[in-house]
Amino acid sequence: MCSAARILSNGEERAPWLPAVRELLRSAVARDLPTLGICLGMELPPVACGGEVRHAARPEVGCAN
Repeated sequence: MCSAARILSNGEERAPWLPAVRELLRSAVARDLPTLGICLGMELPPVACGGEVRHAARPEVGCAN
C-alpha cells in the first residue's frame, strides 16, 4: 500500500525519499505484485514506470459505473 502525502509525484526537493519509493513501486510492477495506491500512491507507479501524471481538463468526482 502506498498512501497520500502533500507533495507531487516529482517533488524530490520536499521529499528526498521519493526516488526510493518509486524504485520500490517499479519493482512491484515488474513482479506483478498487487499494490494499493491512494492519492500520491496512485500517481507514483505510472511515474515510476516512465509515465506522467497531469491535471485533467475538468475534475472527475464521484463513482463510475
